[in-house]
Amino acid sequence: MDFTRTLSYPALPDEVAAMCLDEAYSHLRASKAGMSEVEVSTRGTTVTTTIVVPTQNIPQIALMRLPEGARPTLVLTDTWARGEDGLWHGTFSVEVPHMPVEARAESVLRPTGQTATLREMTGQVHVRVPLFGPRIETQVLDRLDVLLRAEVDCATEWLARPAL
Repeated sequence: MDFTRTLSYPALPDEVAAMCLDEAYSHLRASKAGMSEVEVSTRGTTVTTTIVVPTQNIPQIALMRLPEGARPTLVLTDTWARGEDGLWHGTFSVEVPHMPVEARAESVLRPTGQTATLREMTGQVHVRVPLFGPRIETQVLDRLDVLLRAEVDCATEWLARPAL
């Protein structure tokens, strides 16, 4: 299922990209989303966040495919780079080990005015469950919308901090 979303940040693209690449921001973002078991690692301009997700946040039909004893885990990978056009371009992926769910998106950070940035996202969510896949994809996108609203709130808080 394809999706397009636009987020607005109260800072210029360089600040937004720096935030997206900051491990402390990734921890805060996961915490604000109610996730407590989080590991973050950075390699160059790629941030990988591994999150153990509470089972109440996973559709029941998807949980049925989880191997016995396994915990639902998300692996989020964000990669950012400045393009030849001078804009920041990002790729985002979500993988759920042992589950038939994945999401991928591409983003562009565009300055708007003197102090703001729009993040234009286009992507796809795929759920490989016969008959139920499209219904679960809709649920995943609904959850994504909740997380993106939390992302903007968290980013606004982060970007408003005094510079160290």
